[in-house]
Amino acid sequence: MIPDLRYKLTRALSKPIRTEAMVVYVMVEIRKLMDRLDASGDYRVLKLFCDWTVHTNIDRNRAAEPLMREFDKAAESVKHGNGIPLAFLEFLSLSHFRDEVGRFLNSNDLPCRIVDDGDAWNIFLDLYSAVVSDCPITYTNRQIPFKLISTVTLTKDTSPEESYAFVRSLLGREPHAVWMN
Repeated sequence: MIPDLRYKLTRALSKPIRTEAMVVYVMVEIRKLMDRLDASGDYRVLKLFCDWTVHTNIDRNRAAEPLMREFDKAAESVKHGNGIPLAFLEFLSLSHFRDEVGRFLNSNDLPCRIVDDGDAWNIFLDLYSAVVSDCPITYTNRQIPFKLISTVTLTKDTSPEESYAFVRSLLGREPHAVWMN
């Protein structure tokens, strides 16, 4: 089973990812391989992003806690007039996601072009954001209450000049922070 999953991922990752369907396929196969290897605990961020691909609402995944916590801290900082913290902007850069994808692919001897090539990564993120754009992350664990937010929803906005994915949070009336590729 594991060799079959690695073979499928090698085939899929050996060519450019150009469709939402390919993004979903790759993320599902990565998640299946993680489960077979019992490695989900080693890749919590990657697991969250894999789960987000196929679920219409992420509300039970404990990996959502750090994401929700970062948004809550940023909302509190903005509320107190301190602006958006640099750590939050770094979080939005998705470097943790990219690092875990790369680490997972490397540890399984899978092609890494998707993370090694900046253009390939940007295309992947653009397609990924389209896949999850209508899937809110709602964390409802009341044992870990958040001060200002309850939901983080990714929506995809496109301008004629550039394409960005926007992460909307509860930072005000029409709040948004750019999900930076």
